Amino acid sequence: MIDKIERYSLKYVDLIEILPADLSCLNFNLNIKNIKIINQPIQFRTEIIEGDISHIIGITSPAEVINQGESEKHRGVLVDIDTIDNQLDEKNSWDNLKISLNKLHSASKKMFFSLLTQETLNKLEPEFKGK
Repeated sequence: MIDKIERYSLKYVDLIEILPADLSCLNFNLNIKNIKIINQPIQFRTEIIEGDISHIIGITSPAEVINQGESEKHRGVLVDIDTIDNQLDEKNSWDNLKISLNKLHSASKKMFFSLLTQETLNKLEPEFKGK
C-alpha cells in the first residue's frame, strides 16, 4: 500500500489540427542565427517554472496522428504539457489529492491556452462551458 504521495503530475497531449502545420499558430518565437523558425520541422522541449508548479512543454511540428481503430491521419502541431506539483509536504495526502489535481489542471489549462494565438483560438472555434 502506498502511504505517501511523492510526486504527481498531469500530462496533456494535444494535436492542433491546423494547416499548414507551422509554429505561427502558437505564441512561440524561435530564431537561430537570424533565421526565424516557423515552418521548418522542429522538436522542442523546455521547462517553465511558476511558483511551486513546473510545466515541461514539448512542441513537435509537423506531427501526424492516427487514432487507434481509425485510418484517417490527423496533421498539425503537437503540444504536450506535463504539469508537476513541486510542493511536496504533509499536504500531499490522499485526502488532498483532488484539490491538488484541480490546481494542476487549472495551471495546465492556463498554460495551454496561453500558447495559442488568438487567431488559432478563433480557427478552432472552442466552446467554453461555465463553472
